[in-house]
Amino acid sequence: MVMLLMPDLVLEGKAEEIARMFEEAYLEVKARKEIFLSDAEAESYFHHLQPAERAAAVASAGRGLCEVLVLEHLDGDVVQRCQQMMPAIKEKYGDSFYQSMGEWECKRDMEFFFPALDALPVERTLCVLKPGADAPLLEQRVEEEAASFGLFVVGKRHAVLSQHEAQALCKEYEGTADHGSAMSLLMQEPGCVAMLLEGRGAIGKMQLSCGPLDPNIAKTRPLQHFVQFLALTKQAMQSTPVSMWNVPTRKLQLYFLREP
Repeated sequence: MVMLLMPDLVLEGKAEEIARMFEEAYLEVKARKEIFLSDAEAESYFHHLQPAERAAAVASAGRGLCEVLVLEHLDGDVVQRCQQMMPAIKEKYGDSFYQSMGEWECKRDMEFFFPALDALPVERTLCVLKPGADAPLLEQRVEEEAASFGLFVVGKRHAVLSQHEAQALCKEYEGTADHGSAMSLLMQEPGCVAMLLEGRGAIGKMQLSCGPLDPNIAKTRPLQHFVQFLALTKQAMQSTPVSMWNVPTRKLQLYFLREP
């Protein structure tokens, strides 16, 4: 999890106290650094906030050096553990900080403050565009966005997926309210567009591009162009014509190694 401490906490020397609180709760501070956010960077980072709240956050961040803490726990539930500590931290230090609220936010925040995706090995991932009247325009836009990431479209096909293929892609939604709608969208006419994307850090870049998997969280996190990377706008799964899945190589073979 990433926590951004605002300048007032840093100037008052509270960063060390907060770091010790986490360490006493068996949360390891894996990395930390001081950073000055320009107005443009702060606007980009806090873009998902409401206008008045965003303006206040940008003004607060511009008062001086912020400090970034990266927290980790061996059990992997660092976000939940931090959220349990938030009432006590807010009572003592106020609201002069921002924390990652979920897995996608953690990935976004890590790439914002510690960009590393361009240094990763070359990977392949699958991007699936749902059927829709504006599919050709979206297809072009996705290709342009992929190119802006430094990714290449190395395979593409149009297909109406079988139930078996749709189940392979929608496995992560099993047991959720979104499973049925995801399946039906992939199997309906005139078919979806599947793109095989390749490049450094391709999986991580497209995960950031997709936004949070939880539609309720996605509604509160509208994506925009960030400083370190570009992102496709994504709303709740039921209302957006763009969805992307990162799937193992054996599943990619379903679409690009079988006969049309």
